[in-house]
Amino acid sequence: MEIRKPPLTLLIIIACTVISCNSYKKSFVHGAGSIEQAIMNVIIDYESTYKKPLSVFKKKKGYNVFKINRNKCLNEKLFIVSIIPQINSYSVYPKDKIDEVPREYFPNKFYILNDDLFLWNDGKTPLNNELIDVMHKFGVIDSSYLKMNFDNIKNKDLDDLQVEDLGDTSVFIIDDRLESYDYFICKKDISNFKKIITWKAFGYYDIPELNCN
Repeated sequence: MEIRKPPLTLLIIIACTVISCNSYKKSFVHGAGSIEQAIMNVIIDYESTYKKPLSVFKKKKGYNVFKINRNKCLNEKLFIVSIIPQINSYSVYPKDKIDEVPREYFPNKFYILNDDLFLWNDGKTPLNNELIDVMHKFGVIDSSYLKMNFDNIKNKDLDDLQVEDLGDTSVFIIDDRLESYDYFICKKDISNFKKIITWKAFGYYDIPELNCN
């Protein structure tokens, strides 16, 4: 029986696809690194591999804001980081003051890659106007609480926060189709990681085996 060889053009397309799919890994930081460097690697990988739900493309506004969470489970060998689309706005409260470290659930760090915004809280960086402006630009900040209470707080230490320009009240949305990308990253080499794509919360599945020696 004659075995037909695949067309040369098909082989070229497959080869180019493989090269393209792995070229982004050249941007990774290799070797031991900080949690911030690990997050940068994760953002690059996520941006290169995440596939938006088909339903998103039917909407005028797609998912272009993503929330990063660091799991604080004690692990000597691993950083554990998850990324999920952020489809709801962040509410601003009086305690979220410029030049002070915000609440745990309010971001104080951001990174933009290919017009996608990634937000997270590192637990130590003070809130700044640049981040507020970026969140406002991407439409993920909700100042309705401040607006309703502006007369009571306008004389407090919030003069740097232009609450009248921060956005409108947002509706809280729950989308069960959203998947979390959970990354398990070797501290000794932050380019070495595995990821779990899941709807399950951390702790409800087995941690992948990863050789970090």
